[in-house]
Amino acid sequence: MSLRPLFPMKSNVFSWTRQPHQPKLGLKFSLFFFFVFLSFFTTNAQSISPENRDCIKLICKTFSIINYKSELGSEALKELTNISKFDHNISIKKVTVQIPTQQIIKDNDTNSKKTITKLVYTAIGILVLGAILFFIYRKRSNSLLHTKYKGLLDKIQIQQKTEIPDLSDTQDENIPKEQSSNIADETFNAILKKIIKFENSDKYLKKDINLTWLSNHLNTNTKYLSEVIKVHRNKSFNNYINGLRIEYITRQLYENPVYREYKITYLAEECGYASPQVFVIAFKRETGVTPSYFIEQLKDQSNENYQESIS
Repeated sequence: MSLRPLFPMKSNVFSWTRQPHQPKLGLKFSLFFFFVFLSFFTTNAQSISPENRDCIKLICKTFSIINYKSELGSEALKELTNISKFDHNISIKKVTVQIPTQQIIKDNDTNSKKTITKLVYTAIGILVLGAILFFIYRKRSNSLLHTKYKGLLDKIQIQQKTEIPDLSDTQDENIPKEQSSNIADETFNAILKKIIKFENSDKYLKKDINLTWLSNHLNTNTKYLSEVIKVHRNKSFNNYINGLRIEYITRQLYENPVYREYKITYLAEECGYASPQVFVIAFKRETGVTPSYFIEQLKDQSNENYQESIS
C-alpha cells in the first residue's frame, strides 16, 4: 500500500504548518506526526517500498525546511540523510547482485557460442576426413580394378597366341599316375581328349547343360567326368562351365567391338545364362571386375588408340 495519499504534497504541508491562526497546534501536531512515521521507518525500513520511502523523504525534507532553525529541522535533515544512505546501500546491493548475474548470463552465452563453434568445427572436420578417406578408398579401388583389368587382357592375349594341344597321339604313359587317380590311364586320356574337343566347340553355351548331359554326350559316367575335369582344370563342374562361358564372352568383347554395344541381358543370353544377375556374379568371380567396367575400359582404350592413330 502506498503512503503517498496519506501525506499532502510539499506545498500543502508547508502552507498547512504555517497557518497563522494555529501556529502552535500545527507545529505540535506536525512534530508528533513526523516522529511517529520516523519511528515507523526506523523499525521497518527494509519492509517499506521505495515509493513510500520517497514519501517519508519528502516529509523529512519539508520539516527540515520549515524548521531549519530548530532541533526538529536538524533531526529531519539527519533522518533525510540516513534515508538517502539507506537507499544508496540498497542500490549498491542491487548492483552487486545484478553484476554477477549479468556476468553469469554473459559467460553462459559465451560458453554456448564456444560449444556451438566446437560442434561446427568438429562436424566440418569429420566431413573433410570422411571425404579424404573416401577419395583414398576410391583411388585404391580403381587402381585395383585396373590391375585386374590389365591381367584379364593379358590372359586373353595369351589365349590367342596359345595353340590348343592335339592329344590324338598322347600315350598312356605320358599321363602322371597321381593325376589319373583311380581311373585307368587309357580311359583318362580318352575322356580328356573329348573334353578338349568339347571346349573347342560352343556346346558349353547351352543353357540347360549339366554334368549328366555332358557325361552322356561324351559317353562316360559322371564320376569319371568330374574326376578328369578336376585334374584338368582344378575346378568343380559348375565352375568349369562358368569359366568356359566367361572366357568366351570376354574374348568376344575384346575381339568384336560390336559386342560392347550390347546390353548385359543380351550378353548373358549369348553365353548361356538365363539370368543377367547370375551372369554378372559369375563374370566378376572369374575376372575380378564387372562386365560394365570391362566394357567401359575397352571403349576407353579403343578411343585412346584411335586418337593416337590420327594424331
